[in-house]
Amino acid sequence: MRWLKSVSPQEDCRNGFLLDGFPRTIPQADAMKEAGIAVDYVLEFAVPDELIVDRIIGRRVHAASGRVYHIKFNPPKVEGKDDVTGEELTTRKDDQEETVRKRLVGIPSDDGAADRLLSERS
Repeated sequence: MRWLKSVSPQEDCRNGFLLDGFPRTIPQADAMKEAGIAVDYVLEFAVPDELIVDRIIGRRVHAASGRVYHIKFNPPKVEGKDDVTGEELTTRKDDQEETVRKRLVGIPSDDGAADRLLSERS
């Protein structure tokens, strides 16, 4: 929570900011409320685990530039090569199927933390 308290008053956050995957728990939501961090909207994307796995394990990255490709949905012009430089694309270590599936098991079920922040606002 310390990082969130330090970020929210910054100039570039004056008109708002987006939190991805936070809060995940009721205590985190309560801490945001106590810190005076207002929530205007909550977006929830329900994505089947298999789609998440397919998207992540197909990702390829050009390390130097950060350009991201996908072998099915956004393939490079030449397989395994960056479109701009022709350099090799890599697979991130944590983009292996086994790793992704372990992370999915570790994701806590939705306990309504973000919804609670929004509903208690009124």
